[in-house]
Amino acid sequence: MSRRHPVNSTQVVVISGAGSGIGFATARHLAGLGYTVVAGVRTDEQAERLRDGAGPHLLPFHFDVTSDADVSAVVAYVDELRANGMSLRGVFSNAGIEGHSPDMSAEGCPISTLELVMSVNYFGAVRFIQGFLPMARADHSTIVVNSALMARIVLPFNGGYAPSKAALESWVIALRREIAPHGVQVALIELGGIATPLTTTVSAQPAPNPLYPQQAAITAEFAKMAATGADNPKMQPERAAELVAQALSSESPKRRYLGGGGAHLLAALAALPQRLQDRALGRMLSRGPR
Repeated sequence: MSRRHPVNSTQVVVISGAGSGIGFATARHLAGLGYTVVAGVRTDEQAERLRDGAGPHLLPFHFDVTSDADVSAVVAYVDELRANGMSLRGVFSNAGIEGHSPDMSAEGCPISTLELVMSVNYFGAVRFIQGFLPMARADHSTIVVNSALMARIVLPFNGGYAPSKAALESWVIALRREIAPHGVQVALIELGGIATPLTTTVSAQPAPNPLYPQQAAITAEFAKMAATGADNPKMQPERAAELVAQALSSESPKRRYLGGGGAHLLAALAALPQRLQDRALGRMLSRGPR
């Protein structure tokens, strides 16, 4: 049985993208367990919603992972907490965007959309994590990164989301192997379907690229699946929060935690040779949505 780290209010966890969805659920869950949680928000309204009934150990902090100054500010804030007797138990890199565009095909998705998605999902995550690595080494912290199964099983018509997560996973694996001798644990959270605003919102604009008529139907179908799973316990943001808590509390966390609707099926598909993946996804596209 894996040994567990103590959970109390002297243990600090910092989270990016906690204003809604998985980050919001995780911040509330970890604070309820007894951690002091520094939760990244973008607006005062998000901060108030996070604080509502959460108790004194949930601390919203305004920062944007695409800003060097913002990340430096939250790093300094957590370091002040450490100077007052706390320690950094963990960092949860969660902030991300999907990057909707009228054309989400690999051929037609605008470079501006790809750059925006990479700026948040990849460079933003790297910037956020790098900022905390010196104190993570000092406190033997755990780094948890919200990736996606789409990094391994790349579904068509997702614009830059899968590439951004694939790049992030490669960087995280390199970090894990480099930093392990310093006593820092690194874990990936790989999710299938989770009912959050990121997955249930569909662009109202039609796909302009006549070469790929399947795009609008397939995109709408996946959003419909996420929306209809709103009552499925496996697809709740709280399930992701539980996985983050498991990784933070374990002295020997898994390298990957799977969760969300269809996660194990998608992981099995990702393990197939590329040719078999192509066939399976090709059949899906030829049938269209059901």
